[in-house]
Amino acid sequence: MMAFTVEDLTDLIAILEQKPEWRERLRQILLTKELLELPQTVERIAQAVERLTQEAEEDRMWRREIDQWRKETDERWQQVVAELREMREWQRETIEWQRSVTDWQKQVTEQLQQIVEWQREVTLWIEDMNRWRQKVDNDLARLKASDRERYYRDKAHAIFGRLLKCGRDATPKIMEKLQDALRAGKISRKEMNALSDADVLWMGEFEGVPVLFVCEVSFAVSGEDVIRAVHRCEIARKLGYKAVPIVAGVEVSEEVFDQAKVVNVIVMTDGEFDYEYAEQILKRAID
Repeated sequence: MMAFTVEDLTDLIAILEQKPEWRERLRQILLTKELLELPQTVERIAQAVERLTQEAEEDRMWRREIDQWRKETDERWQQVVAELREMREWQRETIEWQRSVTDWQKQVTEQLQQIVEWQREVTLWIEDMNRWRQKVDNDLARLKASDRERYYRDKAHAIFGRLLKCGRDATPKIMEKLQDALRAGKISRKEMNALSDADVLWMGEFEGVPVLFVCEVSFAVSGEDVIRAVHRCEIARKLGYKAVPIVAGVEVSEEVFDQAKVVNVIVMTDGEFDYEYAEQILKRAID
């Protein structure tokens, strides 16, 4: 067997460079299977390293996100804790406020009860005052009416004498006739009492004819005074008198004046009257 020289190696290299298929065959002969597969193994290792690097980067990103989430969660938790503290403080203040409101409501209720009691007492006092005032008003009205009655009785000759001649108080004569008429059944006792309650009964002559004035006197003349005067004149006419109704006082409203004219009643205020209107009524009475 011949020795392999450097020249032979040089020639072999040149041949392998010219014959790639020889070079590949020689590699398969000289190299082991593991060495032949080494490039693929290295490629797989490189891919695995790349995957690991990528996964490590993703892991770092994920950890950064976790850290950011944990940071945000901690901050949010701190906010929640602070809000809970504020809520507890608000709840405590609300409870105190509710207690204050309850105490205030209790005080208001007590004050309202006091006001109701005060109103009741004031109402009773007002009722007493109204009753007292009504009594005073009634007493004053009676005093005023009594004063006016006395005025017309005392000055009857001067006041009624402007219309009737030979004037006189007809009360005694009227009472006799009322008694006779009651016994004769011409009038009722109620009618006798009504005419006898007239404030002034005054008899005189108008154009030579006897005339009876039936006068209702009040401080403030009302429609009821007009009605009473007319009614009592009707009773007097049952006794045969030519009776003329008169209402007299200090205060007479336009409404009462109009009402009196409708039923032919003479109206006098402090002894003054419409003379022409009074004469017309007297003329109708004696016709």
